[in-house]
Amino acid sequence: MSLDLGKSGSYMRSISIGKALPSMHEFLRICEYLGVTPQEFFTGAGDETDRINIFNRLQDLNDGDIQKLQTFLGWMEEK
Repeated sequence: MSLDLGKSGSYMRSISIGKALPSMHEFLRICEYLGVTPQEFFTGAGDETDRINIFNRLQDLNDGDIQKLQTFLGWMEEK
């Protein structure tokens, strides 16, 4: 990674162990290298993003849909 980004190994190690912080430009380059957005870098690219999206969708459900969801979740817990 350090070679691909044109940085020394010691610089990248100091970032990874929290002794140094990259500039915003370098942070964005690291995100691009890792294939993640800045938000995904901090929240996680998988489950956490999915959980946030589900939580946001729950805000729009009416009372009937909430009851159906509770029934479904109860069914899932039994399995």
